[in-house]
Amino acid sequence: MKKFVYLCGMMLLSLNMVAQIDLSQGWSLVLDEQFAGTGRTWDSTYFEKRPENIPADSNWKCLWRVDAPESIDGVTKKKYHHAFQRSNTLFNNGVLNDNKMRLVAEYISGDTLVCDNIRPVGYEIPKGTGHHCDTAKNNIRYYSGNIQSRYQSYEYGYYEIECALPIHKGIHTSFWLYGEREDVAAGYKYYEEIDIMEYSHNDWEGDSLRGYSSGIWYKKQDISESSFPDHYGYRNFHMDVTEPDINHLHTYGCEWMPNYIIFYRDGKVTHEFHDVQHIPQYPKYIKTGYTIDHRALDESPFWLGPDTLSINYIKVYKLNTDCDTDEHVQTLQQLNQINSMKRSITFNSSSGITIPSATNKTLRASDYILINGPLEIAIGAQLTLMVHECPDYTSNYTEMSNP
Repeated sequence: MKKFVYLCGMMLLSLNMVAQIDLSQGWSLVLDEQFAGTGRTWDSTYFEKRPENIPADSNWKCLWRVDAPESIDGVTKKKYHHAFQRSNTLFNNGVLNDNKMRLVAEYISGDTLVCDNIRPVGYEIPKGTGHHCDTAKNNIRYYSGNIQSRYQSYEYGYYEIECALPIHKGIHTSFWLYGEREDVAAGYKYYEEIDIMEYSHNDWEGDSLRGYSSGIWYKKQDISESSFPDHYGYRNFHMDVTEPDINHLHTYGCEWMPNYIIFYRDGKVTHEFHDVQHIPQYPKYIKTGYTIDHRALDESPFWLGPDTLSINYIKVYKLNTDCDTDEHVQTLQQLNQINSMKRSITFNSSSGITIPSATNKTLRASDYILINGPLEIAIGAQLTLMVHECPDYTSNYTEMSNP
């Protein structure tokens, strides 16, 4: 059925567009990672030496990786000069004990690290993972930190990080969702990436203390093909001078649904993407990392660090759905009781409904929302009506509890 919103009756004030998300309405918290305690770190499949007090069945893993150059059509765009190390991925620092995740970057050596064809000398690398070991290209000078969710089971929902970013030459930090999928029967494979927040100090003209970007990488191609993914819906942002700059705490969020993606900063919409053909559709890992590219070595003296990406929390919310139910609203009380997405919502009060000031209410339906009678929205109130495809959580969304 074609989805639509049909409005009739008396509208005393127009409906607001989506402006600010209210996670107390219609959402369930399924991951609340506040990095308390000493656990929740390494994935047992990474075969590394773990302290006995670090459980293997945690929600996060720390990656060891040497990043190869990123290139398009054989032209190198940039080179990374770091290796992710678990010692630079600090869960709830034992001295500070303040329930933060710290990804630390530091300068290690002016000499190219030697590779013994299995692993660079002095590195602790997971065995059997096939990590890149090409020091001639990478010329590793730094260690840094990176985390990734252990389970690839997160799909449609709302994702948010609260963090303070470091600022220096050669930095590239990000909070993003990543997943690839092959559909052998159909003959296609997919690369899907949602960049909720991406910051690179030297990518900005003007005040680099205030700029970041967000958007989508997407590619659908034949199983036999291997081409670089395409950018979609990418936008650059500059925070207003009245806001704290980017090395202060901010929240960066993303609402991902089957036919749209909305990006947020500090709970408010920054931009939307509605190109349904290029919206990711498969489960994703959650990633955040602190990488060092060639710009850190472009000037003398080199950037020597250290510095830290500090994370207060990472949270994931799942939209409550009841998409087989038609809701009829005749009173404000009935409206306020709606806390999930419905198949349809109909306002049919002959005497009218008034949305009081300071109200922030979002209503969602998969088929339609019908306003058949007077509806008044007081000044200072926000009523958001959204009609979109109902997310399917039956087979590919696993709720995760904290161990």
